[in-house]
Amino acid sequence: WGDNLLAVPIRIADPGAVSIARPGQLVDLIAAPVNGQGTAGPIATGVPVLAIPAHTDGALHADGALLVVAVTEAQATDLAEAAVTARISVAIR
Repeated sequence: WGDNLLAVPIRIADPGAVSIARPGQLVDLIAAPVNGQGTAGPIATGVPVLAIPAHTDGALHADGALLVVAVTEAQATDLAEAAVTARISVAIR
């Protein structure tokens, strides 16, 4: 997936949006704070989708769907923070 990039799994709030994504596509990941304070904004843009893991247990995916993307270390840190403070959406390029 490229030099200095990490494969990072991220939970997307809308499983329907993940269902139309495909490996190899470029996506933008957008975080919207869950507490209603602050504004939504991009946390990673133009990142490639590496994989979309199959659902193996419906209960595990109740809070969205998993998407694996290639990001820089800084983006991975931003995504980790957003994963516990925000709902993450995906926009397909």
